[in-house]
Amino acid sequence: MIGTADRDNQKAPFGAPGFAASSFVLAPFVATLLYVRSYGVDVFYADEWDFVALLREGSRGTLGAADLISHHNEHVYLVPWSLMLLVGRFTGYDTVPLMYLVAACLLATSLAVFHVYARSVGRSPLVSLLFVPAPLLLFSFRQYENMLWGNQVTFAFAQTFSVLALCLLHAAGNGRLGKLAFPSAALCAAVASCSAAPGLLAWPAGLTLLLIYPAGGKPAKRLLFTGAWVLLGAAVWGVYLAGYGGPGAAPPPSFVLGHPAAGAEYLLTLAGGSLFWREGVALAAGLLLVFLAVAALALVLVLRKAGENAFWISLGAFSLLSLALITAGRSGFGEEVFAQAVLSRYAAFSIPGIVALHGLLANLTLNARSRVAAALLGVLLVAILTGVARSYPMGVEAGRESEESRMQAARILAAHETEPLAAFTIFGHDPRRVQRYARFLDRHDYGIFAESAAGTGDETEVRGSP
Repeated sequence: MIGTADRDNQKAPFGAPGFAASSFVLAPFVATLLYVRSYGVDVFYADEWDFVALLREGSRGTLGAADLISHHNEHVYLVPWSLMLLVGRFTGYDTVPLMYLVAACLLATSLAVFHVYARSVGRSPLVSLLFVPAPLLLFSFRQYENMLWGNQVTFAFAQTFSVLALCLLHAAGNGRLGKLAFPSAALCAAVASCSAAPGLLAWPAGLTLLLIYPAGGKPAKRLLFTGAWVLLGAAVWGVYLAGYGGPGAAPPPSFVLGHPAAGAEYLLTLAGGSLFWREGVALAAGLLLVFLAVAALALVLVLRKAGENAFWISLGAFSLLSLALITAGRSGFGEEVFAQAVLSRYAAFSIPGIVALHGLLANLTLNARSRVAAALLGVLLVAILTGVARSYPMGVEAGRESEESRMQAARILAAHETEPLAAFTIFGHDPRRVQRYARFLDRHDYGIFAESAAGTGDETEVRGSP
């Protein structure tokens, strides 16, 4: 069964009202570009120094496929790091273009979500206006780490290609985009899986969609898609797990298993951390989001609207599974563990869950005419707008602090021959490795040593921004 709004929007989801609504997506996108322009600094930081190790192997002629598919903690960065190797040949391995690529990924996520929203909820000007909180949240400066740290293109790829996979699966089940929709969805899920560990969860999330979406009323078609999706997902997971557990792998989730209450608190804080920056407020917000999600799913069951909301349910499942994975891998790390739960980078996987809840409640409000859904949607919108209103000014301040810290790191890197070893702790990586890799970057004119950044050495050139 296809929803009423879906039938009414088969021809042109990006017609005049849709085009007007898309401007609400473009406005925060432009703000993100300006944010990167203002605070992005060209300097390798933390995990990016592991990428420098690939550059060194490449310069020796010893870089192989095994280096690209090896695990870094629990992640496989095959796709983003391969792209970074390719593009870096033309940019001198400047990290700022990667920040702009993250912004482009957020734009793709927003447009994909809007595409489904326009078809399943509606395209009238007022309905489109109701979509506005979603891009405001997706582009919120709550994600400042992802926006101002080039290596976070890994998280951006995992998020965007997972959302694209679900969007394409939704289109395949509805008969749109012809025979290319399903293989394109599988390709996107594979790209997400090879970008960061949460990307693996595109497969179970996609399976959720296939199981509850009626696939145009054709059981044989749904069975074919479901079987193929399970086999492809099992193959990707099998390859991933075959190389897991070596040096650098994350510890097993024994802490969560032995401390379920602490694990639940960490998970709730992660969820609320998409809106708020402080631990206590984030925990309260997480509790509110869980209540809203449970109530929304109960309404879906009562109203029998699961099929037409399959995309939103699967997107929420992807977010929840991602947060559970992060909880399993991170919740046992020391006394400051709950401060880690509100790290900006994890908002890449908690925000899609709120967007999914927003789309689900909007559908139930406008198409199912549910007053309960309308009340729940009102509460959610207040939470979103409150969080967004706080996140933009706080994100600007965080951007300034990030710029100051990275500028100092860039100056230390530029003067690496005379700086003491202790100075290299600012890079968030093994100081001895950073000092050794700095000599390599200097010899090959990579990063801040590239010709585009050479010259007088003033602040603008050290930044390396386009």
